[in-house]
Amino acid sequence: MVERGTANAAASALGLRSGVLSVSASSVTGSLIVLYKRGARSDVLAAAAGLDTTALEPYTKPELGLDFRKRLYAKIAAHIARRLLLPAWLRIPIDIFHALRFVRAALAALRRGKLNVEVLDGAAIMGAMLQGDFSSASTVMLLLGVSELLEDYTHKKARGALSQSLVLNVDTVWVREDGAERQIPLPQLQIG
Repeated sequence: MVERGTANAAASALGLRSGVLSVSASSVTGSLIVLYKRGARSDVLAAAAGLDTTALEPYTKPELGLDFRKRLYAKIAAHIARRLLLPAWLRIPIDIFHALRFVRAALAALRRGKLNVEVLDGAAIMGAMLQGDFSSASTVMLLLGVSELLEDYTHKKARGALSQSLVLNVDTVWVREDGAERQIPLPQLQIG
C-alpha cells in the first residue's frame, strides 16, 4: 500500500520496470494492481518493495483544457492556411479527400438502415460539393471537426468530474475501543 497522493506516481515508476505489462493505481485506497509477464513475479515484488514512495512527487493529471485548445487552434489554423495559401485547384482535391470520411460514414449508416446525423453531415457536404461550393463544404467539415473536439472534451471532463465525485476523501476514521468511539487519523488505524 502506498500513500494516496502518490499512488499514480508509484504506478508510473513501477510500470517502467521490465516484466511489468501494466499497472493501475487506486488513489482512494493507495493500492496498485500489477499485470506482469510470466516468471517476473519475484522481480516485480522486489521492485514494488524497493519503491521509495517518499521520493515520489504526487501525480497530477495534465490540464484537460490545454490539449483541447492545442487541437482546436491547430484545426482552425490548418483550415485558414489552406484557404489563404493554397490555390483553388489544389484546395479542391484536399477538400474532396477530407469529405470522404464523412461520405463513408453516411453511406455506412444508410446501409445499416439508419437515418442519423452522419447521413445529414454527409448530405450537407456532398450537396455543397455537387453545387461547386467547396468553400462551404470545407467550412462545414471544419465545424464538424470542432464539434467532435468539443464532444471529446466534454466527455472527458464529465468522466473526470464523475470519478472525482465518487472518490472518498477519508482522512480520519471512527474506531470503537472499550465501548467508546473516537476519531483517529487513517494512518494510525491498525488491524485488530
